[in-house]
This record gives sequence, C-alpha cells and structure tokens, in this order.
Amino acid sequence: MGIFSLHFSSDSKDSPDKVNGSCIKNLKVQFRPSTKLKRKLLSPKFEESKDESNY
Repeated sequence: MGIFSLHFSSDSKDSPDKVNGSCIKNLKVQFRPSTKLKRKLLSPKFEESKDESNY
C-alpha cells in the first residue's frame, strides 16, 4: 500500500532529564504510496451507491 512516516522538530535541552513530550514541535505525518497504488489512482473507477441513507 505504501509507507507512513513521522517528521517532527523539537526544542533542544541541556540534559536528557529535561526532555519530554512538550519539547516536540511541528509534528507531521507523511504517506508515500506504493507504485501499485499510484498506478491505480491514475484510472479511478466510480459507481453509484445503492444505499440512499448516506444523503
């Protein structure tokens, strides 16, 4: 399907004892689709839903 990866930046600290979750800034999730998924996205197929409860 593809690869998910996390990217973040953080504040620097003088000692490991001062590092915690609040130091993390700019957290981003990236998805890189596989070649197979990219090919499928080039020719999408749509069909009408028979279920009318979604309206």
